[in-house]
Amino acid sequence: MKLRVPVLWIVLVLTGCATDAVQTATPADPYPPDACRIADANVAVLELAPTPASAPDDPAAFARSLPIDRSLTRAARWQHQAQGWSSLTLILQSAGARSLSLHLSDLKLPPRTQIWFCSPDGRLRHGPYREAAGGELWTPIVPGERALLQIWTPTAAHRQLTGRLADAQGGYR
Repeated sequence: MKLRVPVLWIVLVLTGCATDAVQTATPADPYPPDACRIADANVAVLELAPTPASAPDDPAAFARSLPIDRSLTRAARWQHQAQGWSSLTLILQSAGARSLSLHLSDLKLPPRTQIWFCSPDGRLRHGPYREAAGGELWTPIVPGERALLQIWTPTAAHRQLTGRLADAQGGYR
């Protein structure tokens, strides 16, 4: 009987049941409720046309830069979501593109902000990106003519988000 008490005590200590750390630990930030889903039909769409030198029928055109240079918060639309989140949502499209990727610049992200770059149906999801080294973020590609950019931030901090849509890259072969 004497062996059971010390063994039980050792098990409790090793599993953390008797430590203050378990009682004071805070849960990780929850993900936004519906990242990569469009909650509203009123979503901004940005058409990206290849320059004449990079027209999709040009046999040499396989990947081209598509200049944008627009304020992120002016090009996209805010949507207030559940559980204290807001999302800045934008659909990018370029006719004839087989893939799209995006370059964001001058980013200043409030705490807990998450950037997602997805297929419009939400099946392919890149993210969450929570940092932008030097204010820059280059996304991976999303196959197809359309891609969805969503930036989720706590509603109380959404006005602190700043940045630019520098350019996109389109694959045409």
